[in-house]
Amino acid sequence: MRKFIIGLRTSIKILALFIVSCLIVFTIVICIYKPIYSVSLNGEMIGYSQDKAELQSRILDYIENGDGDNVAFVQIDEMPEYNLCFLKRGIETNDEEIFQKVIAGGETYYKYYALALNNEEKLYVATFEEAEEVVNGLKEKNSNNVDSLSIVEKYVAEEKELTDTETAISNLYEEKKIVVATTKSSSGGVKKSKARKWI
Repeated sequence: MRKFIIGLRTSIKILALFIVSCLIVFTIVICIYKPIYSVSLNGEMIGYSQDKAELQSRILDYIENGDGDNVAFVQIDEMPEYNLCFLKRGIETNDEEIFQKVIAGGETYYKYYALALNNEEKLYVATFEEAEEVVNGLKEKNSNNVDSLSIVEKYVAEEKELTDTETAISNLYEEKKIVVATTKSSSGGVKKSKARKWI
């Protein structure tokens, strides 16, 4: 029994010594080194990031919203890879540079609404509400081509020139033609009638 107690005490002392040693080593490592993420893209190391979550969140936000008007989304084929490592505290992070390198490989897709006549796109507006406003404006003006007009939602990789609603209505408006009905007189001449037909 005495041998067991002596062995137990020795084991406890060794364990305590091991724990203290680990704490000392850990403290030294923390003082000299700091945990940081090395970031690589397409297998090439492009920098170090202090906050992986913040950087990744910023990249995902850019993919969903882009940084311009009428951006539907941004397609990025290659996402960065992160590896946790310990580096000396003098090493500087470059999150902004990493971000710019990642988004540089992206392709931006824009969302527009095309106003098409007989399936031929004529003008572009930013929102569906604006497109409806143009169609309703042409209906109010009794435009001849309103029945041939359609609204098409477009996702394209090229930025289109947008038109405001008033200009779109003015450019698309087509006055209805007046056909004058004619009848032959008994003398063989052509006699114009006052009847008018709108087409």
